[in-house]
Amino acid sequence: MRRGWANILTLNLMHDIVTGSKSVEEARKVYAENAAGHVMGRPALRRAAPVRGPAGRNGGPDESIIAGAMARQTAGKIKDMVTRLRGRTPSG
Repeated sequence: MRRGWANILTLNLMHDIVTGSKSVEEARKVYAENAAGHVMGRPALRRAAPVRGPAGRNGGPDESIIAGAMARQTAGKIKDMVTRLRGRTPSG
């Protein structure tokens, strides 16, 4: 992903929330998956970044949802690596 990916994703997800095509929870999940994938060097599933709920509803710290996304992305990365290794012939 190019630089500024998080800002672009944030704007896109905020648009989705405002237009009603995604709930705040759905947008947060999209962000978590994309952020985890970005950290793992995997292709983006969509556009990514943090999303906040409506004003006045952010009274406390947000709950973390990236752990599950990191686990799924790690499993995907391992699958990518195994698939790549299976395609190679043994040397020697």
